[in-house]
Amino acid sequence: MPPHHIKKIILHILLFVAATLAIPTVITLLFGEKSESRIYKASDSGKYVTLESSGVTEKMDVEEFIPCAIMGQLSIENEEELLKTFAVIMRTYIYKEMGENNTISADSLNIPYMSYSDMEALWEDAFPDNYNRLMKIMSNTSLEVMTYNDTLIAPYYHSTSCGNTRAGSEVLGDEFSYMCAASCPDDKSSTDYFKAYYYENDEFANLVRAMDSEILIDDAAPLENIQIVSRDSSGYVLDMNIGNRTINGTVFYEAMNINSPSFMIEEYNGGIRITTYGKGHGLGVSLCYASMLAENGSSYKEILNYFYTGIKISSIN
Repeated sequence: MPPHHIKKIILHILLFVAATLAIPTVITLLFGEKSESRIYKASDSGKYVTLESSGVTEKMDVEEFIPCAIMGQLSIENEEELLKTFAVIMRTYIYKEMGENNTISADSLNIPYMSYSDMEALWEDAFPDNYNRLMKIMSNTSLEVMTYNDTLIAPYYHSTSCGNTRAGSEVLGDEFSYMCAASCPDDKSSTDYFKAYYYENDEFANLVRAMDSEILIDDAAPLENIQIVSRDSSGYVLDMNIGNRTINGTVFYEAMNINSPSFMIEEYNGGIRITTYGKGHGLGVSLCYASMLAENGSSYKEILNYFYTGIKISSIN
């Protein structure tokens, strides 16, 4: 596969997987009656996210939608500085995807979100206080976004690193050099850090062929056709040879539906075992380590600057 095709595939995979692997969530719609207890309102940005269901369209200001995105992936119980961190990530991502437009559909964002009515159902009597906490977070981040060389960044994030996040330049090129290889030692104590997958030889071979029907692989001894060729400086697989093909490590991890592109493949009890380290693509912010930094007193700006280097955090307006 030509290198430019691989990079295009990786970019689409990473943005989608960032949303789906970060933290398990339930995606809900924002339609329905709004409770009288919603006595607060987010600031107006003049930019909107549209949501559609059963032919009905609802338009929400970006600042009102961001708390829905935060609660779709984190918890109101998280440290306030982590919630602020994620508010800036979500705002940057939405504006980046929006480009020069003033509106964008929620479906095209590919991120989990929770409706305000579901928040009310979840929090019950605590809804006004929790909602007020979210609005305080929105106010304290002051329409802030992240830029690098005066351009909005692609603010990648993931659940748990393999112990270090990935250098963006090694994975996606110099344009993404703002993502540094940040040390995240506490991620190794996360329950999401280690996972093992077991396959019969023919089962594994069939999964590989589903990835690319022209790959030549032996059903009886598939490992004889597999070699990890290169890893980045953080230990994530960059490229691997499978039979007559060179496959990118991120493409392999997505196609095999495993936790991370930081993995080992080995023979085990007559079959194959893949062992993964961390959860998610490993680029940008590790939410697991960011949570630890917040608990230890780091501000949201300190957290963002820990994972992204050379960025500027400032108001979009």
